Amino acid sequence: MLGCFKIGLYESGGWWLPYEGDIDDVRVYSYALTYDQVSQLYFDGSGEPACRADVGVFDVTGPTPGVPDCMVDILDVREFASDWLQCGRYPASECGI
Repeated sequence: MLGCFKIGLYESGGWWLPYEGDIDDVRVYSYALTYDQVSQLYFDGSGEPACRADVGVFDVTGPTPGVPDCMVDILDVREFASDWLQCGRYPASECGI
């Protein structure tokens, strides 16, 4: 017996926004795919390289400022460090400047 399967957005308050596009490839696995497997499936279908999700949170910029490049490197460290020496107190007079 098959159950009902819906794709879209459901809010517990009662509204429903069904997906209204086309789906040309559906796969069901009995196990969780690895990042590499998902990336390979994306590449196989689109021909475009994929940025792995396990890198994304730390990849905040690249050679073009503000545009992630799928690599965590010195450009990202520079972006993180840019605020380290700034005082976060309010009012600013509490920063001793």
